[in-house]
Amino acid sequence: MAPEIHLGRDYEGVKVDLFATGIILFTTMTQRPPFRTANPNDPHYSLIAAGQCASFWEAHATAEGGEDIFSAEFKDLFEKLMSLNPSKRPSIVDILAHPWMQGAEATEAEI
Repeated sequence: MAPEIHLGRDYEGVKVDLFATGIILFTTMTQRPPFRTANPNDPHYSLIAAGQCASFWEAHATAEGGEDIFSAEFKDLFEKLMSLNPSKRPSIVDILAHPWMQGAEATEAEI
């Protein structure tokens, strides 16, 4: 659930769905969720909510045996989708135009 739901605030379905899309994207890339809950008190989500994204990515590099498997473009898109402030999340149009979405398609050998 998006942080606005955890915090008991009014929410827009589209913004909540965009947040969920980011979770799915991260989980697809790593086979694990990015954090336990999208509550600003969660140890991992709190890093994103506080703008300490470098620490968030360091924690996930540790889970990958110390390797940073995420491109700068992926990190940028994910961080935007995870914004604590729903009005700062990108629109569908913004997402489709994002450099990560414009990258090369994976070949069958890479999948």
